[in-house]
Amino acid sequence: MSQDWDIKRRHEICCGCESSFTAAQSCRTALTWGDEGYQRIDYCEGCWAEKGAPQDTVSAWQGEYVLPPAPGRKTFTIEDIEQLMRDLAEGDGDPPLDVLYLLSVMLERKRILVERDVQTRDDGVTIRVYEHRKTGESFIVRDPELKLDELDQVRERVMQMLALPEPEPEPEPEPRADPEEPKTASKALGKLMRKGGFATDEDEPLRQAQDKAADAAQDA
Repeated sequence: MSQDWDIKRRHEICCGCESSFTAAQSCRTALTWGDEGYQRIDYCEGCWAEKGAPQDTVSAWQGEYVLPPAPGRKTFTIEDIEQLMRDLAEGDGDPPLDVLYLLSVMLERKRILVERDVQTRDDGVTIRVYEHRKTGESFIVRDPELKLDELDQVRERVMQMLALPEPEPEPEPEPRADPEEPKTASKALGKLMRKGGFATDEDEPLRQAQDKAADAAQDA
């Protein structure tokens, strides 16, 4: 076998009955080897029991199907985590305590929050008090005391909440048959200076706003 590196993605449907896999469904996988190199086959349990492993199988295992990430998503940032926590805490209705707790732990690990106190109420409920390192705000979060088998489910919910859609691309402007030229010498000069990287008087408010944004980014 001369093939040293390859990636074979899991099929979204059973290679036998062609039914779609569902989340956490038990499935069987077999790797075969032939003239075209490795080939992957994914079966549901029913088809595996009926067909069995192909004759040229070199490896086989059992696993659970994991839904692929939704398309059109982007990587979340620390700001996204903090904003989600604020939205949930300040929104209408009872916030999901398990999600809030996990978000607070994520922000603590990112050194945005620092744990200041742990309290145990008379009813046995554990309360964790966090402080925002920059704003000094206090975050009082109930510890849901998640078990290991519950943690994965909560983490999946958090990941789904943080999977933000990509912004829609802006439509390209339609080309004009006769582009309008600057009508005055001052406009023409301003356009030329901006093209060369020089700010004009009318660009001063924009330049100041950009400088403030750059300073804020350095302080963050």
